[in-house]
Amino acid sequence: MEFFKTCNGCGSTGLKDINLNNLQICNSCLLISRKFNNKLKFISQETFKKNKEYEWELKNFKGRSEKNYFFFKQILNFTKFNKKDEILDFGSGYGSLIEILEKKKYRVIGLEPSIKNFRISKKRGHKVINNFLKKNTFKPNRFRLIVSLFVFTYVYDIADKFKIFRKILKKDGYLLIHVHQFKFSSSFRNKKNKILSKVQANQFSNQSLKNLFNIHNFKIIFFKAKIDGTTIIAKKLSKTKKYKKTGNIYFEIFYFKYLLYFISQIMFILLNIKIKIRNILK
Repeated sequence: MEFFKTCNGCGSTGLKDINLNNLQICNSCLLISRKFNNKLKFISQETFKKNKEYEWELKNFKGRSEKNYFFFKQILNFTKFNKKDEILDFGSGYGSLIEILEKKKYRVIGLEPSIKNFRISKKRGHKVINNFLKKNTFKPNRFRLIVSLFVFTYVYDIADKFKIFRKILKKDGYLLIHVHQFKFSSSFRNKKNKILSKVQANQFSNQSLKNLFNIHNFKIIFFKAKIDGTTIIAKKLSKTKKYKKTGNIYFEIFYFKYLLYFISQIMFILLNIKIKIRNILK
């Protein structure tokens, strides 16, 4: 079976097999990803188009909206938006972020590949497009901000998406993402050694996230890693800066193969203790 020979995060050819669940790591950016071929790429796309609704998220739509808006509010510490500024929600799902931003009079448009999610969002009156992001989906220099929450884990062509982001962002544009990452996770790996579902493409560490943003010429102005994931706010740079890699490939492999399960279990126990204490104090 012939797999893609370039990293889907940075485009480098320096890939090394991890010998675990058909995964590989990039020597340039340290991204851990699935070994994709055209068949797996097609399956991933079709699964996203037809995926089922997350019923728990629909039942708690207001709670999800407030959580997503919490991520958005963090960028207001660095810049403001006027009525002319457009915001793109990349992978907008049911439109939980769109709904609350529209109520607050922001100009926002969603891009959602799932047909079911798109229809639910459209029914709620959101401005949303049912498609994957392509080179000509939007005109250049259109958006002041691109938001992507819990999406990058499923993107098999991150390098191409970053190029498009740079194209459609304004000169003073920003990128805001929140993504699960394995080093502080309480749930990434289970006893059956399953790490990726059939639609997941990547596993991130803090190092690989920083490397990816630097490689694609975004200046990170906010970086916060917590047990439920990492939030990054980055500004588009007009001048190319020299790339300097952070992290070590051998430590990343060692951590992922031998430490991840045990640390995730410890984090899970600590999280449950925290929840129990919180409930007692109520």
